[in-house]
Amino acid sequence: MYHPFVSTSPKAKSQRSGDGDGGIGSLKTRKLEKFSLKNCRSLKRLPDCIGKLSSLKELSLDSSALEELPYSIGLLAELEKLNLMRCKSLTAIPDSIGNLKSLEELLFDSSSIKELPASVGSLFRLKNLSLGYCRSLSKLPDSIEGLASLVKLRLEGTLITEVPVQIGTLNLVKKLEMGNCQLLKYLPQSIGKMLSITTLVLDESRITELPESIGMLERLIVLKLNKCKQLQRLPSSIGNLKSLQYLLMAETSSINLKKLNNLSMPGSKIPNWFSQEVIFSKRKNREIKGVIIADELRYQLPAIVDIRAKILAGNRPKFTTTLYLLGVPKTNQFHVHLCRYPPFHPLVSMLKDGYKISVDPKPTISEGGLS
Repeated sequence: MYHPFVSTSPKAKSQRSGDGDGGIGSLKTRKLEKFSLKNCRSLKRLPDCIGKLSSLKELSLDSSALEELPYSIGLLAELEKLNLMRCKSLTAIPDSIGNLKSLEELLFDSSSIKELPASVGSLFRLKNLSLGYCRSLSKLPDSIEGLASLVKLRLEGTLITEVPVQIGTLNLVKKLEMGNCQLLKYLPQSIGKMLSITTLVLDESRITELPESIGMLERLIVLKLNKCKQLQRLPSSIGNLKSLQYLLMAETSSINLKKLNNLSMPGSKIPNWFSQEVIFSKRKNREIKGVIIADELRYQLPAIVDIRAKILAGNRPKFTTTLYLLGVPKTNQFHVHLCRYPPFHPLVSMLKDGYKISVDPKPTISEGGLS
């Protein structure tokens, strides 16, 4: 149970900071669990005796004028949440922060810190590390691999140029936000090891391509690539994202989808520029680059949706293939699934003038499920 919330007004000045009766660190305050100095515009530093608040669980210095943290901050063994958001004068963090073994939330958003100490990797209970819009932060320490409990990592609006390969060890992270990182040009292949990710935000970054390993993120639901002006291609493995429901790419141009073979999107309406039956006509000086087939389906046990594409010469079948429905999510919701066939596939290479391509859905029943 929390003790009464303690705060000071923005104009308040500490008159007692020692062990005297009523001061910070006195016997009367050592049972304090929640301490807020939010909006203290004149507060530039904390007394060393802050480390004597042995029961403290939450410390908020949000929007204060704090310039530094005392080394004794590391003595707060019970501290679970440290809020340093909007501390515009705070540029460095003491190594002793790695001693906060109970810390679960560490918030630096819109502060002026330039780097995180390597000791931050010792915070094995940390669940939320938020560094959004720390405009002076240009890199993360390799030691982040020690953040074994991390669930949310926010790097939005920082100056990071690369993400350390050690990020792949953070296999409990569900939300990774790197939007508006305008110096970030690529992601490491190790990101494919972050198997718990459900949301990946890369809006307004300068990445030119996504790693092939991104297809391993089978729990990914939201992938945001809005305004990624330098993005040139998506990997073919994106079709392996079985849980993907939202692929957001507003104002992202010059995407090369030539290697994308399978894509499943929520919805029940096939675009009207697809036709149930197409008659092929070879044009002079034109070469066919591929065939894309769309179908509306949903995963519904124990049915297997057997969708066949045929090449017909008149009414005579010349070639038949069953669509490889890779990436269809296991949900009762309807999805529009796109399958692309490259030039060397018989569905493309066998086409001649007057031949038809017909899609024939034939549901079949089996004991298994869609794979």
